[in-house]
Amino acid sequence: MDPGLRRDDTLYMSLHFAAVVPHSPLLHKVIGKKAVGDFDDTLKSLKKVKKELYIAQLDTLFILSPHGPQRAHSFTISGHPELHIDLKSFGDLITEGTFKVDTHVVSNIREAGKKEEVPFMIDGSGECDYAAAIPLLQFKDSMKHTKIIIIRSSQLNARAHIDCGYILKGIAMQSNKRMGVLASADLSHALTTSSPAGFNKSAEKFDKKIQEIIEDANLEDLMNMKQKFVDSAATCSYGPLLMLFGMLNRVKTKTKVLSYEAPHGVGHITTLFKFH
Repeated sequence: MDPGLRRDDTLYMSLHFAAVVPHSPLLHKVIGKKAVGDFDDTLKSLKKVKKELYIAQLDTLFILSPHGPQRAHSFTISGHPELHIDLKSFGDLITEGTFKVDTHVVSNIREAGKKEEVPFMIDGSGECDYAAAIPLLQFKDSMKHTKIIIIRSSQLNARAHIDCGYILKGIAMQSNKRMGVLASADLSHALTTSSPAGFNKSAEKFDKKIQEIIEDANLEDLMNMKQKFVDSAATCSYGPLLMLFGMLNRVKTKTKVLSYEAPHGVGHITTLFKFH
């Protein structure tokens, strides 16, 4: 299913930006308040991502999310023409935001999925889940003319998530629009006894392994992770990273892990991919 760029191919497609960012609600000052100060390294890194996003001047940004309306046996795509941020469930009654959706590209993704037997379902609710909303609030000033598409992971296996990434790569290869991709991914939620999922001795090992995989762009190691190991880390990163790596497979990139830190017992990694 991979469109099949050779490793020595020049990148002839419209992908101009790729990054991995965390989505802790505590990064948003209205919610995090004083706790925002616990994320110094991450916030500095996000400023660098924001700068690169501004330079890219994207027409369309794919956001790969592990949260929001999902289905077990299909990937969910935001299909409503506008997405609205609502963070009231986190006690934020004042933050608002509206982002336009590239509905034309949404239709193309769904049609490509039918041809390649990758299941996509359209979410017409207009909901912008918090894993997309938190990064968008950080970057909105750099994407005033950028439309977005949220693609949500599912309970399908690793191979299916990679195939989803291949579909997105194919869309970018065939488009004359400037496109980018943002994987919204928090790592382990089980690093300390105060972590949201409690402590698991495998959690630190998982985060270190993910850092190595990202730095080496090692799709094979990511795909072959044992599900028990992934589950032990209580992570919400696995699906978005599989889709991202499917999208970037055989594409010449230079990876820069900008930061990793684990305030409040959750792993936060910020990464930029530069295209050759």
